[in-house]
Amino acid sequence: MTPDFTLFKYKELCEALLDSGFNTITMQEYMQGQAVEPFVILRHDVDRRPEMALKMAEMEKNMGIRATYYFRMMPGVFEPWIIKTMHDMGHEIGYHYEVLDKTKGDKEKAFILFEEELRMFREVTDVKTICMHGNPLVRWSNKDLLVGI
Repeated sequence: MTPDFTLFKYKELCEALLDSGFNTITMQEYMQGQAVEPFVILRHDVDRRPEMALKMAEMEKNMGIRATYYFRMMPGVFEPWIIKTMHDMGHEIGYHYEVLDKTKGDKEKAFILFEEELRMFREVTDVKTICMHGNPLVRWSNKDLLVGI
């Protein structure tokens, strides 16, 4: 069977979750202890194609679903108008950081870049949660940025 990652199939998944009685919550709601059983956290990494993420967000909104979208700080992905539009729909926007990749493992530079990029996100919307971006093609792991602090 060929995997089907179309918006149509995703809508079927969302309908099945709602029909089964699941509450959908954001990462922020979960972290704040606002989960009501049974629940599912819908979160999406926007690695590329923010326009597609916007279509998903519109569909979710029309279904009464709120989700979390983690955006990367990259040209063509960090699109303030899309981020603001999705936030205004009621979705949570988070920062999908990859600063150790960008600084080639230099933690000092990575912390500075992290603060700068997070500030840029917060100029567009109120960011409460973060998620590291994984890249198997580099030798640094972005999760190491927060290890030991």
